[in-house]
Parts: sequence; C-alpha cells; structure tokens
Amino acid sequence: MSQIHGANEHIRAAIIGSGGRGQYLTANFKELGVEMAGVCDVYEPNLQKGLKAASTGAKAYDNYKRVLEDPAIDVVIVATPDHWHAQMVIDAVEAGKDVYVEKPMAHKIDDGFRVQVGMQRRSFDLFQEGKQLMDRVGEVRLVNAWWLNNQKSLRQTPLAGKLDWAQWLGPAPHHAMDPDRFFNWYYYWDYSGGLMVGQAAHVIDAIHWFMNSTYPVAVTCAGGRVNLAGAEIPETTSMAIEYPENYLAVFTVGYKAMHYAPANDQMKQFHGSKARLDMG
Repeated sequence: MSQIHGANEHIRAAIIGSGGRGQYLTANFKELGVEMAGVCDVYEPNLQKGLKAASTGAKAYDNYKRVLEDPAIDVVIVATPDHWHAQMVIDAVEAGKDVYVEKPMAHKIDDGFRVQVGMQRRSFDLFQEGKQLMDRVGEVRLVNAWWLNNQKSLRQTPLAGKLDWAQWLGPAPHHAMDPDRFFNWYYYWDYSGGLMVGQAAHVIDAIHWFMNSTYPVAVTCAGGRVNLAGAEIPETTSMAIEYPENYLAVFTVGYKAMHYAPANDQMKQFHGSKARLDMG
C-alpha cells in the first residue's frame, strides 16, 4: 500500500478495464464503502456500462494515464487483459496510487516485478476450515486437482462502438484490429496464458497454502491440440509439479469435457495416509 487510510477515511477509486470483470469488481468495492469515482476503458460500450455500475457522478477516462494523473483518485483497480497488468501496476505505484490488480500480476516472466498478491481462497471461510483439517489426513504425497467444463466456441461478437485498438494492444505485438482477439483475448498468446494460467493461479495457490510449500523443484506442462476454432491456446492442458516437501501435485484443465454447474467444475484432492480431503 502506498498510503495508509484511517478507518473512517473516505476512499475514492477508479476501475481500469470496465468489462464484465471490471463491473463485478466495481460492485464489490462499492459494497465495501469505496466511492467508485472513475471509470477507464478504451472500448466505448464497456466505458458506458462501467459508468452505470460506478458511483453517481463518476468521471470517464479513455486513457489510464489520465486516471493516474488525477489527485482525487486514491486507488486504482486493474481489470484489463493480462498483457497490461504489469505496466499499469508499475505506473500506478509510481504515481502514488494504491492498487488492486486481477491475477495474474504479470503476463510474462520478463515483465519482472514484485508485488504482494492476495488470493480469493485464502479469505474464503470454507477453505480456511479446510486448512484446519490438514493435520488429520496424515502424510500427503500426492495432490490431484482439476477444473473441467465445456466451452463450445469462442465468442462471435461484433464491435458495437468506438475502440482505441492501438491503446488496447499497448505492449503487445502489433496486429490489425480484430474483434475476435478483442473479445477472446484469453485464448491468444500475445495477451494471456489461457485457462491454465487463469485457473492455476487459484488452484496452485490453494495447494501451496494447504501444504505449507515453498517453491517447486520442477514443473512440467503439456497441452493438447487446440479444439476451439480460432484460438491459439489449448483449452485442454495438464501440469505436474514436484515439491521439495516430498509430494507431487497434478492439475488438469479441460474445457472440452461435459458441462458442469459452476459449483461442481473443480476439485483439489489431498491424498493423505489417513484420509483424503476434497476441496471443491
């Protein structure tokens, strides 16, 4: 945190990237009593939706640097595609803002910077209770985890308003404007690591936490063929991790499996010598 706010001090925040996730976070921060005083997006329809979700009188921005220049904004929330996360966080911190950034904190290792990252499951009461049960399962040498569902295709959505494509690309390689890339950025290497990166951020962190782990000794990953027309990143992948604490973790993502309800599409199984703990 760049500043320490008193318990009763009014906090004014701006969302950078007001698509679906940005609008969700806007609602959550408002519930916490934060005034969502600014909305920034390079796609006009998302900007307008973000303004409707924000606090009354919120200011619109079409460039995140204008947000950082505004002394009335205390906090910025970064909910852009992954390839922008690192640079926006660095710029925001250098501008003296506090920052909440969606995972992952960076798209590539050479984005290279260090910030403290909080993960959802660590503040979820179900997982906190599960963590307390780990001393009852015995020695764990294997953890199996998966996240399965069915995605039929990429989104086929036409642009419905003004888009500043050059600003959206930012640090990514130049590419002609492409609505498919804009609406499905999660499936293109220039902007994301795909479902494995997005879901492993949750799952592997929970495994680290439950197992009191440090750093892996080795990580291997395999991906199948791409089965979503137009995508670059496979939707079916598996990762095996070896830990110095003497256990293996295997995490599989498969989005060409059967359709699951959101509450049932993921699992972490800790195979202990006395019992198995399942965390959904």
